[in-house]
Amino acid sequence: MSTNRLNQLAHHLDLLQEQIAGKEEAKILSPLGDKVLLEQQINKLKQEMRPVEQEYWQLVARSANQLSIPEPEAEVAVEEIVAELTRIEAHPIPTYSTEMLQLLREIRDKLNQPGSPAAAKLKGTLSLFPPFFTPTFETEIDTENFFRTHFPTFTRLIRGAAKK
Repeated sequence: MSTNRLNQLAHHLDLLQEQIAGKEEAKILSPLGDKVLLEQQINKLKQEMRPVEQEYWQLVARSANQLSIPEPEAEVAVEEIVAELTRIEAHPIPTYSTEMLQLLREIRDKLNQPGSPAAAKLKGTLSLFPPFFTPTFETEIDTENFFRTHFPTFTRLIRGAAKK
């Protein structure tokens, strides 16, 4: 696995996220006339972020077997992901298509399979995550915030494992 490339991509994602956060704060504080321009800048930054994030998650998925994920941390991440996916299924986000919800169910079911260590389950589901970044799903979810919002422990765990 190219840990240097993963680290570069993670750094770029952090920088883009900081820029977006700064623009969002400026939008809140700005006069009405400036809000449209700031919203356009935010959307442009989000568009710039998509290919970086796509490359990051594809590289993580391809390198999943090489990731070193401590079992106790993996167990916490699996519990968090399953709980969040169960919550999403019980109260679906209106913009999620049937296909998107089916993909989330597949991830949940894979994580609920008995007999495998949590780290192996996480590694096994990584290959399912990149479809979030296809054009079909781009309009359904805010991809740059999906993992940070729904799976913060998982995101930190994967970033930590990728740095090793």
